[in-house]
Formats: sequence, C-alpha cells, structure tokens
Amino acid sequence: MTEERQLLAEYARTGSEDAFREIVRRYLGLVYSTALRLVNGDTHQAEDVSQIVFSDLARAARRLSAEVMLGGWLHRHSCYVAANVIRANRRRELREERLMEMNETEDHSISTFSRVAPELDDAINQLEEEDRAAVLLHFYEQRNFAAVGQAIGTTEDAARMRVNRALDKLHGLLKRRGITTTSAALATLLAAEAVHAVPAALITSISSLALTTTAAASTAAVASKVIAMTTLQKAAIATVLTISLGGGVFEAAQNGHLRNQMSDMRQQQVQDIAQLNGQLNDASNRVLVLARQDSKISGDANELLALRNEVGRLRAQSNELARLRQENREMVEGLNKMMQHPEQNPLRDPNFLVAIQQSEQAKKIGLYLIISASDHQNRFPSNFSELTPYMTNQNEVLPFDSFDYLAAGCNLTAIKKPAETILMRGKQITTVPDGNNSRRTKTYVYADGHANMLAEPAEGFDAWEQNHLPPVEAASAGR
Repeated sequence: MTEERQLLAEYARTGSEDAFREIVRRYLGLVYSTALRLVNGDTHQAEDVSQIVFSDLARAARRLSAEVMLGGWLHRHSCYVAANVIRANRRRELREERLMEMNETEDHSISTFSRVAPELDDAINQLEEEDRAAVLLHFYEQRNFAAVGQAIGTTEDAARMRVNRALDKLHGLLKRRGITTTSAALATLLAAEAVHAVPAALITSISSLALTTTAAASTAAVASKVIAMTTLQKAAIATVLTISLGGGVFEAAQNGHLRNQMSDMRQQQVQDIAQLNGQLNDASNRVLVLARQDSKISGDANELLALRNEVGRLRAQSNELARLRQENREMVEGLNKMMQHPEQNPLRDPNFLVAIQQSEQAKKIGLYLIISASDHQNRFPSNFSELTPYMTNQNEVLPFDSFDYLAAGCNLTAIKKPAETILMRGKQITTVPDGNNSRRTKTYVYADGHANMLAEPAEGFDAWEQNHLPPVEAASAGR
C-alpha cells in the first residue's frame, strides 16, 4: 500500500483531519490544474471543482477499493465534476472568458497549449490503464522515473519507456482530433503546464470545507455553502483585479459591472445568513425541548448530545461567516475607494508594474527549479544554467541576474515547510505606492512554487530571510 493510500485508510478508519489535509496537500495541484484546463482557465470554477472533488473523496473514502489508484480516481472524478460545473455555469464562463481575453498574451507556447488543453485530459482518459497511470504519476504527481517504476511495479528504465510510449499514443489520439504536435512537444507542455502553482491558503480552505461537508451532513452543508460562496466571491473580485493589473484597464464600464457583481453578492449573503440563522434557532429550540425531557426519556440523550454539538459547529461557522463578511466589506470599501480616487491607483506607478512583471517571471523560474529537482532525486540544481532543458521556449529570456539563488544542492524532501521556505529572493527592493504613502517590497519564490511581493516586515528583510532560508550550507546562499 502506498503512503497516500495509507493516509486515506487512516482517515477512513479514524477520521483524522491531519491525514486528510496531507492528501489534499499532495493532490490539490493535480485536481486544481486538471479543473483549470477543463474550465478554460477560470480560477473561480477551478476552485469550485476542487472543493467538490475533495468533498466527494471525503465521503467516498470508506468505500474506495484498495486497488484504486488515488491519483487516477481524482483525475477522472475531476473531469466528471468539471463537466457538470461547465454545464451549470455556461453563462458565467462565457462572461469571464471575455474578461480573460483582455489580458491574454500571445506567444508560441501558450497558443500551442491553448489548442491542446481542451482535449488533453479526455485523451489521457482514453489511454490504457498502465499508460494512463504512468503519465499521471510522472507529469501530474511530478514523480521521477524511479518513483513511477516503484509505483507501477517495474524498473526506472521500464517506467521511462512506458511514459515515452504513452506520449506517442497520446500524440496519435490528439492527431485524430485535428491537433498537430509532436511527442516531444507534448512532454514539454505537460512538464510545464500539467500542474499549476496553487494558492497557499487554498489547501487549508479546501481541507476544512471538505471535512465540514462530510461531518455536518445537511445543516452544516448550508453553512459550508455560505462560506465557500464567500471565498469564491473574493476569487471573482480578485480575477477582475488581476485583469486590471495585467492590462492597465480600469474603465467606467468595468466599474459598473463590478458594482453589479458586488450587489448580487450582498443579496445572496443576506439570504444565506437568514437561512443559517433560522436553522441555528431551530437547533437551539430543539436542544431546550430535549433538555426538559432529559430526566424522563433516557433514549433522547444521544440526540441531545448530537444537537448540542451541531449548535456548537453552527455557532463556530457563524463566527467564521461574520469574519468573512468583514473581509468582504473591507475589500468592497477598498475597491470603491480606488474607483473614487483613480489617482491613487497603483497601476499608474511604473515601479509597481515592473514589480508585477518580475513576480510573474519569478514564478516561471521557481517552476523550472521544482521540475528539475523532481528529475534529480529531489535535489535542486547547483545554478540557474541547469534549467535550460526545462524551459518551454528555449529562446525565452528570464531575469536570472535579478535574483539570488538560495537552494543550490538542497534536497526538496528536507524542506519541512515549503510554503514558508524561500528558494530565490530579488536583489532589488522596489518602492511602490500604498494610498497616500509608499512601501518597500521585495520578490520571493518559495519551495511550493508560489511567488509574492512581500512588504517589508517590521524586523526588516534581512532578519525575516534568516528565518525562511532552506536547509543548505551558508556557502550556498547568494549563489
């Protein structure tokens, strides 16, 4: 039994939330990236699909056969759920596609993948079971050939040949669908695009919501829906802002559209909160009635205890809802302020736009570092020059000289907190506007693949970095 199946068995046997969260951490990249392709890059719907898939896994954990490959089950179920979500959200998908088209950039690798992406996962599902397992293990779960061979019960060389043959078959399936490419191009595209970096907060959010959905059956499902909808609403607003950041578009028409969206969100929140409060009151009343009968009817003791626990869960979820409502209110206020005072819009500052571009380029470099490590027993390369074979476009120019590389020779498995451990840091500190003031920022890339522009901590950048370096010798730092 693989380690992942052991974790699932532990969750099915004991209900361990830690075991389930570890499964989500390991497979969320696979599920999220599959969904992202199938819904044409709509991050809102991709998160929705991911939530449903892991909620279904939590409910089905005790029924899954030990022979089922977990990665394969999650991939197939992601395709099924995504198809349902697409049918149910076609109008919203078309509207958001129009927005995303405003920020699309044209280059050969993106245009090639845009043709392959809609057919890729369905074609993979047409492969024979062993070929499909090899492709998913190597490209989606990002395991090296030795690990693939161990998982399917063969040698490293045999696993490599299995993956190459599967790519040839996949090329043939795509060719029959009118998509012309090569097996080598497919390998490059899968290595670079099969699994995208996942927002760090999404792992915790999806784990908690999936566990809540399973534990709280009908009543708690309503509260989970409210919380999930609030999270997705913030994702929708973030999508609009991201489009504005990339293209510099902040026109009056978009403002009106955004205000309409926020008005719909507020109305939906009012309805859901009213429903949640009504169920909370009903549960509380039932607890009071049962409490009066507790001394006479011993058979009601278990129901009374369950209802008390249910009320406790609902109250906790109500508090969480209040917190999310406050966050949403603050976000709306920030958007309104930006609309009313366009002169404070950070998009007008050239330093901010340069910093955004550098952050996006840093994400690419971080992805190449992680792919290289997975192909070399999880050990990071000694310098940036070793990344050339992994670059999607060999003529691509990335600002390697703008970053200090801190993880040379480090083993990825030795990093205990990938989301908090930095692989690279920007050499320059950028000052960007912050309302009427300004703040100093620096770009960092982390061991889980995400990158951000960090505002200067209270203790300063140098002191903060000392607590987030990878476990390598001091001589490797700054290489």
